[in-house]
Amino acid sequence: MTNYVAGHSYFINGNVNSAVSVRQALVTKMNAVNPALEFWQTEFSILEDGYADGKTELAPMDYSIWLSRVIHFDLVESNCSGWSFWTALSRPGVADHAYRFALINWYPNAESRAACTDGDFGVSKNLWTLGNYSRFIRPGYKRVNVARSDGLTSITAAYGQMASAYASSSSDTLVVVLINYSEYDQQLNLNLSNIPENFVLETLKPYVTSATDDLKSYPEISAQAPVYLKARSITTLLGVNENTVHTSLKPKNTSGTSVKIFPNPASDLYKLIAGKVVQC
Repeated sequence: MTNYVAGHSYFINGNVNSAVSVRQALVTKMNAVNPALEFWQTEFSILEDGYADGKTELAPMDYSIWLSRVIHFDLVESNCSGWSFWTALSRPGVADHAYRFALINWYPNAESRAACTDGDFGVSKNLWTLGNYSRFIRPGYKRVNVARSDGLTSITAAYGQMASAYASSSSDTLVVVLINYSEYDQQLNLNLSNIPENFVLETLKPYVTSATDDLKSYPEISAQAPVYLKARSITTLLGVNENTVHTSLKPKNTSGTSVKIFPNPASDLYKLIAGKVVQC
């Protein structure tokens, strides 16, 4: 008997309310059956039409920012510990398929298999979007709870800014993934004062996927500085425990007002069960 529940996250994402409530209902049911059960999302692609958000003309990033919200909901609302995309390589059949169904698109030089001898490849924004998670959230990492000071819920924040955070099993790395779903640039402050006492975090390294960035590496910023988010973007912040590099440094606290990151367990503050990320 397995301790994993596998499912596909199709056709529940067009409406934000159902996207959250269905996932929360899954967690409730799993806890009632067996609290040790883990959920794996084993196949997803942009098959449903909700990604349009009412738009008639879409840019490649419009598809990918919607995909990032699906991943966010699966990890945060479903406590998903394994997430898989379908498909890695595909030949676009119609115009918008280049932005929907594959991480890498194949464009053959001939229509028939017999005549095909070569072709071109194109990388979609979906690859870089997935990379904002999969490159940094490694097997064994645990999701840590994020609290926001603006009072928004998962539903009311779905068209604004979303945040999730993950810590390595050795507590030497912190990963924060920030989604700015809105059409405007935004700025957030991170309050990291509740990280473990032995975790000294002085800088954060941003990696950004946006209309103009493909998981682009940006210069390090101070852990106390506001975080700038481009419109319609995913930003991953990578923080390394300075205590593992400079043992003479003393733990420091930082200040801020917008987001608080708490270590697991946080049962006195939240009743969500933090999931261990096995594969992404």
